[in-house]
Amino acid sequence: MALRAIVCRSANKRAIARSAIARSAIARSAIARQRVRKLGLARDDRSLGRHVSRLSRLIKSSGEN
Repeated sequence: MALRAIVCRSANKRAIARSAIARSAIARSAIARQRVRKLGLARDDRSLGRHVSRLSRLIKSSGEN
């Protein structure tokens, strides 16, 4: 029983940390930039910026980590 409480508590901390990251716009744009690069969407800097802003809005609306 005590073990379950510990597991739940740590999961809760992780969820709190994730939501804090999701709220941070800087972190969001960094995550988006990584994804854009990984997907190979951007061929130049201008399109990179466009994809990043679109992706960071998506991340914000979904509340994803």
